[in-house]
Amino acid sequence: MTASRWQIGLPLFGKELIEQSARRRTYVIRIVYAGILFFYAFIELDSYLARYGQSFQILGTGKTIFEKLVWAQFIGIYVFMPAMVSGAIAGEKESNTLVTLMITRLGPLTILFEKLLSRLIPMLTILLVSTPLLAFSYSLGGVTQVELWSAIWLLLLTCIQVASFTLMCSAFCSTTVSAFFATYLIGLFFMFPFTACIMSSYGGVGRAGLGSGGLDSGIIVHSIILMFTSGVFFMLALAFLVERAMVQPRNFLLDFFKGLDRFFINLNDATTGGVILIKDTSSLPKDEAIGWLETSKKSLGTVRYLVRVLVTIEMPLLLFLAISTDSMRPARSNSEAATVLLCIVWVIAVLMVSVKSTTLIASERAHQTLDVLLTTPLSGREIMLQKFRGVQRLMAVMAVPFVTIFFFQLWWSGFWVNATTFNYAVCSFLSVLIYLPLVAWLSFWIGIKIKSQTRGILTALILLSAWILLPLPVAPSLWFDASGYFSVLSPATIIMFNETSDLPLPFIWNFFHFVCFGGILFFVRQVCLMNADEHLGRCGDGALPVGLHDSVVSKTAPVRA
Repeated sequence: MTASRWQIGLPLFGKELIEQSARRRTYVIRIVYAGILFFYAFIELDSYLARYGQSFQILGTGKTIFEKLVWAQFIGIYVFMPAMVSGAIAGEKESNTLVTLMITRLGPLTILFEKLLSRLIPMLTILLVSTPLLAFSYSLGGVTQVELWSAIWLLLLTCIQVASFTLMCSAFCSTTVSAFFATYLIGLFFMFPFTACIMSSYGGVGRAGLGSGGLDSGIIVHSIILMFTSGVFFMLALAFLVERAMVQPRNFLLDFFKGLDRFFINLNDATTGGVILIKDTSSLPKDEAIGWLETSKKSLGTVRYLVRVLVTIEMPLLLFLAISTDSMRPARSNSEAATVLLCIVWVIAVLMVSVKSTTLIASERAHQTLDVLLTTPLSGREIMLQKFRGVQRLMAVMAVPFVTIFFFQLWWSGFWVNATTFNYAVCSFLSVLIYLPLVAWLSFWIGIKIKSQTRGILTALILLSAWILLPLPVAPSLWFDASGYFSVLSPATIIMFNETSDLPLPFIWNFFHFVCFGGILFFVRQVCLMNADEHLGRCGDGALPVGLHDSVVSKTAPVRA
C-alpha cells in the first residue's frame, strides 16, 4: 500500500471534519438555520410586496432588507455557534482523551487552532446559505459593494470572536453542558450587548460601511476590537487548556444545595435553636422502590430540598411583588412588574423541569445502572412512571410561584368577575397545568432517544427554545391578518397576550389552543409509555436488556471438554 501523494498537514482538523460529516445533527442544524433564515426573508418580502404591490416602487428598498438579514445572521451566530463549539475541548475531557491528545506531537497551540478551525468551517458553510438572500437584496438596489463586503467581513470576524470565546469556556469547564451554559450566560451579559452597542454607535452595518467611497472608521474600529478580543479569548483558552486539562467535573447543583443547607442550618440555629420540622427518614420502601429512590435520595425529589428551592424562589418573588404594590406606582407598572417576574419564573421552571426530565434515563445509562433496573420484574411502563415521581414533585413545587403571581394579578384587578378576569384566570392555570407536563414529557422522550446525557440536555433545550421562540418573529406581522392566530403555536404568545391584554384573543381560541396542546401532551406521554420496554432497550416482557443476555449466557454456560 502506497501513501497518498497529497496529505493534509492538519490531522486533528481533518479528523474533526470527518466526524462532523458523519453526524446527523450537523445537517439538522444547517437545515434548521437555512429554514429559519429563508422563512424570515419570505415574511419580510411578503410585507414589502403587500405594501408596494408589483410596481417599481420596491426598487431601492433592498437596503432595509439587507440590514435585517445581516442582523439575523449576527443573531444566528450568537445562537448556533456556542452549541457547535462548546464540546470542542470539554468533550475531550468527558471522554478522557484530552490527556492522550496532549502527549502527541501536537502542541497545545496546534490543538486549539485545529479545533477552532474545524468549528469555523461548518459555520461558514452555514453562512454561505444566505448568499442568495444577500444577492437578492443587492439586486433590489440601495446596497453598495462596500456595504456588502463590510457585512461579510464583520460576520467573519464575529464568527471568530464567538468561536474563540466558546473555546475558552470549553477549555475552562469540565463538561459540555457547563461550557454551553457558561458561554450563553457570560455572553448574554458581556459579548452580545457589547457588540450591539458598537454596532448601534456607528449606525449599523449598512450605514457604517460607506464613507466617500471607502470604509468608514466605525468598521475599522469594530474590526480591531473584534480581532483583539478574539486573540485575548484564544490566549486564555491556551492557558486554561494546560492548567485545567485534568480538572474533575463538579456537580454545581449539588454544590448549590449544600450552600443552601449551610445557610438554612445556620439560620435555623440562630432563630429557633435548631428545631427541625421535616426530618429525613431512613426507612426502606415496601414497594415501588424506584419511586422511593427518586423522592427520597435525589436532590430535586426530597421534600427538604424542594422546600428550600421553593423558599429561594418564593421569598424574593414576594418581596418584589410587595415593592410593586407601592401606592405611588400606576396600576400598569405594577402589572408589568408582575409580568416580568412571571417570565423569569417560567424560564427557571422550564430549565429545571427540562434538565430533570432529560436526565432521568440518561443518568442511569451514564452510571451503568439501567441494566440493573431492567433485570427487575417491573415493566418498562412502571419503571418510567416511578422515575417520573420526582419530576411530579418538582412541578408541584414550581407551580406555587405561578399561583402567587396569578393571585396577585387578580387581587390587583379587584377580583372583579367579568370576561377579562375569567379568561385570565382560566388561561393562567391551564398554562401551568399543560405547559409544564408537556415540557417534562418532551424532555423525557428526548432523554430516552439520546443516550448521551450532555447531548440530551442540549437537544431538549434547543428544541424547546425553537418551539417557544420561532413563532415570535412571525407573530407581529400576522396579528392584523386573517392568519393572525398562527401566533398561538408558541406558548410565549399566549402567556404574553394573557398578561398584557393588548391584543387579546377570543376565549374560544385560547380554549382551542389548550385543547390542542393537551392532546399533544397526551400523545407524547402515550408514545413514551406504550413502547417503554423497547425505548429502554429491553428485548421483551421480562427479558434481559439487549447486550446483557449474551454476557449472562456466556458466564452460566457449562464448559465442555
